Amino acid sequence: MLSSSAPPSPLAPLTLEQLDHALLDATSEQLPALARRARLAPGDLLSRAAALGRWDIARPQARLLLQADPSSADARIALLLAGSSEDHHLALTLPALGSLPPSPVAWLLLAQILLHRSDPEAAERVLRIAPPAPGDPLAERLRERLQQRLRTP
Repeated sequence: MLSSSAPPSPLAPLTLEQLDHALLDATSEQLPALARRARLAPGDLLSRAAALGRWDIARPQARLLLQADPSSADARIALLLAGSSEDHHLALTLPALGSLPPSPVAWLLLAQILLHRSDPEAAERVLRIAPPAPGDPLAERLRERLQQRLRTP
């Protein structure tokens, strides 16, 4: 559960927990400032927005990022998870100029996609290779939820 505390100063660095709390009410216009304050790359930020269910900001940001950086695995995963069929086509067919590894949250979103598509073995394999994210409460919650769903028949 995200703790509710006084909002940090608009210029102060953000912890991941503070960022996740801010993303729940953020607008697209606020994302660049939030990314700077949390010291996250755009792909990491949009993966977190997607994991929090903020598709209204994650989808357009994923489209923009993929057009600007076709190597963004985070953008591709976000579009595959909740984009339209046109977004799926874009994510799967836009040539990548080199492949950057996805963020830890994006790895977990990929496992979620596989689980939703009825491939628990593939989801489990992705979960095993997903890098740990110590100190990241969102990644920890996602991992726990996926592990729980994989254990449940």
